[in-house]
This record gives sequence, structure tokens and C-alpha cells, in this order.
Amino acid sequence: MKLFSSRKLSAGLFILLLLAIAFFSFRSAGTRRALQESKMREADLMQHISRLEQNLTAGSQCPLPTPETVRALAKKGFSPADLILDLQDREELIPFEGVLGGVMNFPDPHWIHVLTPRWVLAYFEDGHVAGEAFLEYRIENGRITWKLLDAFLL
Repeated sequence: MKLFSSRKLSAGLFILLLLAIAFFSFRSAGTRRALQESKMREADLMQHISRLEQNLTAGSQCPLPTPETVRALAKKGFSPADLILDLQDREELIPFEGVLGGVMNFPDPHWIHVLTPRWVLAYFEDGHVAGEAFLEYRIENGRITWKLLDAFLL
């Protein structure tokens, strides 16, 4: 009788051992899969960061105008580049005075972003202090008119 109980006990322990091995094996496979997914996400994020750094280095901090914006401007005989060049000649729209002899201006066309068929976001500076301006533009009778909506110093 004792032999029978001992065999039952041994079989029970053996089954328990098999279940433990199966559990940890399954858990290990899930961990490996999660680690693999995590590494893939990390690679995607690193690639995205690299693209953002390249854009910043190239001076392209904002997306290009949408096709709808380009079409709306073209109907009036203008392009986003026309707006940008016109704004660069409109220093009087910047509501802040330059400091230490500097003159506020829109120094770089890459930092002027035509957002919609109505609005532009533009970086300005005087060499000492900088800011951003949010402007509305209208094109009537072949002329561009500007209205400052908001501006702040960085």
C-alpha cells in the first residue's frame, strides 16, 4: 500500500513539475515576444527622431503648404513663395522694437510657414531677441494685405 501512495505522490510531483516547466516556458515565450515588439517600437522611434533631426537641420521645421492652399493661391495668381517674399519686406508688422541696435525682421524664408489659404506663422528676430507672429493675409486685386493676429517673444 505504501508503494502505491509513493507512486501516486511521485506521479503528482512529476505532473506538477511538467506544469511548472510549461508555465515558465510559455511565460518566457511571451516575454521574448514583448521584448521583440519593444525593440521594433524603439527602432521606429529612433527612425522618426532621425527624420525630425534631419528636418530641423535642413531648416524645414513645419510641413509644406497643403495642396488646397497652393491651389487657392494659384487661382489668385500667387504661390506660397510670393507670400513669403512679400512678408519678408513687411518689418512694420512686427510689434516689437529691436534691442541693442538690432532691427526686427523675418530673416529666413524657411521659418515662414503658409498654414492655410488665410494664415501664416512666421519667426522674427533682431539678432538678439526672437519671436513668432501669427498673421492673416488677403489677396485682392493682385495685392497682398496683411493683418497681425498675434505675436510673442520667445
